[in-house]
Amino acid sequence: MRQTVVENKNHEDEAARNILAGIGEMQGTTFTFDALHTKGGATSQAVEYNKADYFAIVKNNTRALRKKAEDLIEKKVPYTAESFDNGHGRIEKRKLELLCVTPQQMEYPHCHACGKITRVRETVRGGKVVGVSSEEEYFAASHKNAGMLGADFFLHAAREHWQ
Repeated sequence: MRQTVVENKNHEDEAARNILAGIGEMQGTTFTFDALHTKGGATSQAVEYNKADYFAIVKNNTRALRKKAEDLIEKKVPYTAESFDNGHGRIEKRKLELLCVTPQQMEYPHCHACGKITRVRETVRGGKVVGVSSEEEYFAASHKNAGMLGADFFLHAAREHWQ
């Protein structure tokens, strides 16, 4: 993992691209990106320069990309995976829905997969559930072999991104 300090959020994508430029080719590697980097050139640079793949969270900062992911996932989901974690006073269930797409469908460079991650968290105190929260998150990925990798691969990538 590489990190760098930036003056403000306006320089984060440039900093990410500078880190990628200093790494060189990384074929077989998956770079994970926060939603911020779906607007700049970092995801394309990961594929074109680093010869790697990207897994990028998609939020409302790229509304058109998120809408395309939402619409496509709503129509057809051939691959799913689920996970369950229990610890630190909470139970977390995750479900990932994965769809193989084309960059033309997504209108986003090198995008060959998109998906949705649904998380449900239950807070437990004294053996009783005292709170429940849920959230949905979308992603885009460049893996041309997404179907062969399977939904579990992307569920793991999403989980590792936040570790």
